[in-house]
Amino acid sequence: MSFKKYIEKLQWADYRLPKRDKDNYTSFIEGFLIGKNDEPLAKLISLYLNKVHQINIEYNTWIEQLDHYAYKQNPSMSLVDALVCVLQELENYQGDLLDEIDHSIGELINWEEGKGKEQDKVNLKNGTIVKVGDFICLADKIGDDYKYTRFHDASLRNPSWDLLYPSGKDFEEVYFYVDGEDSMTITNFGRVRRIFSSLVSKIEVITTNGDLTIYTDVFKINVEQALEKQEIEIISDHGQKIEATSLSDLREDFQYFALGLITPAELFRRDSFSRLPLRNKSWYKYHQGINGDWHENT
Repeated sequence: MSFKKYIEKLQWADYRLPKRDKDNYTSFIEGFLIGKNDEPLAKLISLYLNKVHQINIEYNTWIEQLDHYAYKQNPSMSLVDALVCVLQELENYQGDLLDEIDHSIGELINWEEGKGKEQDKVNLKNGTIVKVGDFICLADKIGDDYKYTRFHDASLRNPSWDLLYPSGKDFEEVYFYVDGEDSMTITNFGRVRRIFSSLVSKIEVITTNGDLTIYTDVFKINVEQALEKQEIEIISDHGQKIEATSLSDLREDFQYFALGLITPAELFRRDSFSRLPLRNKSWYKYHQGINGDWHENT
């Protein structure tokens, strides 16, 4: 596909803009494509920016992707100049942009395993007594990284989306799980993502099967190792008003997946890993609307 006809007309028409700001550039570009009756071009550009420049396709509109690209090239670059540059790159691109893209699944691990012998309470190596009904608080693995997200600052032109994807920064000893068909087996979904940092969950089951393991509503935790790595804190309920974070919607999705009723893509949809865990975050100041626009939380 040749993009030369687009490049020449864009460069010429750009000079006719009465006011060169982001809103006018956006209207001009969208109007230009509508006039060309070439809507698939926007999708092609979006796929290209996602695959070649790693500019997220899930949480950005294609115009936001283009703005991110412009910022990476030169903070003063206009959207039209950015579009021209991308089209010039596409002119020489030989790869396939139509591969299926689904970063949300990541390294999905799914296996069944036995639960082990249940106990009401246990003594840990450090002398701490842990019992069913106590709470665990996940450590903070986010730190200051929230500052680079649009959830904290919607005006960012080069936001990071790393918090929403599996990474080496995730929990090592805390896993997602759901009960199997009988109470003695579970389906394990792999490591808990760091977006769940600082959430509080109630201990429902404690088992010993070689290693000491505790289970909450959706978390399976290798407790001794998790404590050694400072991934969790045990909170005993001494009449305190401790409120666990409700993850019932996520648990329901896991159960549906274990029964084969939903696909991995549906299981790891963005609502499960953004809005749900973010509700109690103090830095969660903005949310994304259905059309991709960002709105301040009220």
